[in-house]
Amino acid sequence: MIHAEAAAAATQFSWPTIAAPIAVVIAAGIAGLVATRNGRKSPHENLKMLVDIRAELDSSTADGEPSLDAERVVDSSIRTELAKLKKLNTAHGRGRFAYFREWLSQASPGDIGYVALQAFFALVGVLTVVNLFHPF
Repeated sequence: MIHAEAAAAATQFSWPTIAAPIAVVIAAGIAGLVATRNGRKSPHENLKMLVDIRAELDSSTADGEPSLDAERVVDSSIRTELAKLKKLNTAHGRGRFAYFREWLSQASPGDIGYVALQAFFALVGVLTVVNLFHPF
């Protein structure tokens, strides 16, 4: 009789023991998203930085002549950023999936890896929660 009660007590569902690890994983995911978003520059910030560099090149010329190569490089970078912004805005007008596809085409390999890692951990989290209710 005592053994039956002990076995029943060990298999009872306990929310606090499940909620704490899930809350930690969710909090870590939110912290990671915020840290990553704060660490990245938006296309508008990149464009502003390039325009500021271009203005600085115009104002601080050595011997009265700016370096033509530096101007060409900055002007080319500004055109590239403007083209990226135009593509993103156009894709945004077509819908979320089109925007995501365009963002993915412009993303660096680190950004793509980050999204893949988030998807992996989300899948692991879902499988963990499902496993708690229905063990495999």
